[in-house]
Amino acid sequence: MRVGGVRDDFESEINIIPLVDVMLVLLIIFMLTAPVLKTAFDVQLPESTSAQVIEQTEEVPTISISENGTIKINGMVVRTYNELEGILLRIKKKEVIIEADKKVDYGRVIQVMDIVKRVGIDRIGLATEHRD
Repeated sequence: MRVGGVRDDFESEINIIPLVDVMLVLLIIFMLTAPVLKTAFDVQLPESTSAQVIEQTEEVPTISISENGTIKINGMVVRTYNELEGILLRIKKKEVIIEADKKVDYGRVIQVMDIVKRVGIDRIGLATEHRD
């Protein structure tokens, strides 16, 4: 039996408003930087007069090959062809787009296309700049 003293009726609550504020700021930052990350890899696409603009209904993996031969898939640097093959096997898509710089060695593009075919991807798109 308690007699006198301090009451233990104190209830602590977590204040969620500052947490929501921080999360909204982070969301805005990610939304603003996402388009920059896609274009951060400088690839000069070859020009084409017969290129067709294709509307994407779902996310298609994009393999970028820079002028110096660096390969990225969806913005992530790939160091070896085996690593590229492993990533493509995990993605399990049936379509891929290759963005190769117009100055890149054609043999490197063919090697990437061979890997894409080897993992069972049927559709390969080559990205170009549309020239008027």
